[in-house]
Amino acid sequence: MKTNKCTCVEFTIVKAVIALMCIATTNAFAQSSECGDVLKDGTKAVQLFHENNEYRRLLETKLVSMTFQQAKTDTSITGNIPIGDVVLGAGFTEKSFDDYQSYLQKNSSLFIESSHSVDILLSTGDSEILAAWSGCMQNRSGLALRFKESHARSAVLVIQWFAAAGVPQVKIAQDYKLPSGVSVTSGKDFLDGKLPIIAGTNHEVKFELLNPETTLALTLNAITENTPRGADSAFLPSRMKWFRDTRPYQFNVSGGICSTAPTIYLDAPHHSGTVLPTVTYCSSLKDGWRFSKRLGDFSVTSGVSPSYIPGVQIAHAPSWWTGEDQFNVSLGCSSSTNADIQCSATTRLTEERQVWMPSSD
Repeated sequence: MKTNKCTCVEFTIVKAVIALMCIATTNAFAQSSECGDVLKDGTKAVQLFHENNEYRRLLETKLVSMTFQQAKTDTSITGNIPIGDVVLGAGFTEKSFDDYQSYLQKNSSLFIESSHSVDILLSTGDSEILAAWSGCMQNRSGLALRFKESHARSAVLVIQWFAAAGVPQVKIAQDYKLPSGVSVTSGKDFLDGKLPIIAGTNHEVKFELLNPETTLALTLNAITENTPRGADSAFLPSRMKWFRDTRPYQFNVSGGICSTAPTIYLDAPHHSGTVLPTVTYCSSLKDGWRFSKRLGDFSVTSGVSPSYIPGVQIAHAPSWWTGEDQFNVSLGCSSSTNADIQCSATTRLTEERQVWMPSSD
């Protein structure tokens, strides 16, 4: 339980990025979660979403219980870009939101309790997040726990003591209990209170876990002699990874601006100027499918008929829409001769979706 009230203030951190952090107004000893609001900007949120499995699961777990409007505005753990914009891309519609949310709700291996968001942020190991969090903890003081190096069957707990005045070190009280399926392979003397936790030093404890589905919620108490010096908690979720499932796009989503024909034809009369009509293809996000951006997963090939006439210019320009459920192709064609010509562009697209499975590393 958090027992200290705090006042949120702004700090300028690395590269003039703003982080919200809390400073205690009462007791000097406070849980490290009080300094948890350290995801500093939307760029970082997008980067972590694509690079870190636990962070991705956290955001998608939160998206499951949101309304459309909340997804458009909630920046509680993503900095200045709303959660929906990070997960779905900017400009998502209510229908695409409903389709994707329905898909996530069927995925029971996805969920991470949102109350553990601080643990997930710190476990990413991002240097700027850790620096901002550590800076806040220096002002607050107290015991701090976080997991790092999480693998399928192992994880490392980092224990830190941010020293209060006159308390350069503490020990861990021997009042914790590990759940079944969890054992300590190194650093046990820190957990058992045989070795001190010294300010300014990272103390590591390595755990082995029965399988990737095993979770670990750990609360430790710091003491000096018989005097309590505060406590902190850390949480290790199940270790899941997302695997990429792909399929060729079938050009079957129609309605509104969406086209179902993979080939675009454009007539260019003789001595005509260039025109650039744009065709839009749509992926509905139903069952989690969205267009893949990977190189080689999409192509646009163009041609002209008749092909032997000189003085013909043709151009196509594929471009992504930021929502990842639309792909635009612009076809340009002009004839400087006395002939009428027809240009064409054929599009090939691949859809992908994520499937959560236990980690194997």
